Amino acid sequence: MKELWVGGGSTVGGLIGGAIGVGSSGSIKDAPIKGTAGGVAGAVAGGIIAGKIWDALH
Repeated sequence: MKELWVGGGSTVGGLIGGAIGVGSSGSIKDAPIKGTAGGVAGAVAGGIIAGKIWDALH
């Protein structure tokens, strides 16, 4: 069950991070690179945060 929770947190974090990365890029050429980097960072952070929330609740 925790794995699903952490996976969901990673997914949400990745989507948010990717959107922020694309939004912060100055040009069309930068968008995929920044979007990917933001998505990866967001997914890692989202998974960690979701794991900590799970641990706090259980």
